[in-house]
Amino acid sequence: FANYCMIMVGVFSKILIIDFGFQTVGFIIGYLKNTEKFYDLTGSLTYLTLLGTALKLRSKAPTTMQLVQAGLAGIWASRLGYFLFSRVMQVGEDKRFRAIKQNTPRFWF
Repeated sequence: FANYCMIMVGVFSKILIIDFGFQTVGFIIGYLKNTEKFYDLTGSLTYLTLLGTALKLRSKAPTTMQLVQAGLAGIWASRLGYFLFSRVMQVGEDKRFRAIKQNTPRFWF
């Protein structure tokens, strides 16, 4: 059990580092350009990357059910990310971020 816990800590640590890296890069781009247009797209790409990473870092092969669930979650994340990104590009802004963009720590997290 202790060995399994250590393996899981290693997997979660790698996923956390990847997640933080993606979100930090997305924040820097958004902050420098003073835009939130890439917020949802970055979130979807991060989610898809973490989904694939979690499957790859497993100590054993994923089951068919896990692959189906991951595939459906990936389709959902892709569709949602594309929809939100397309919408913000058409409208020109996401109204939710008007005040948030002015507060750097809040915009980052």
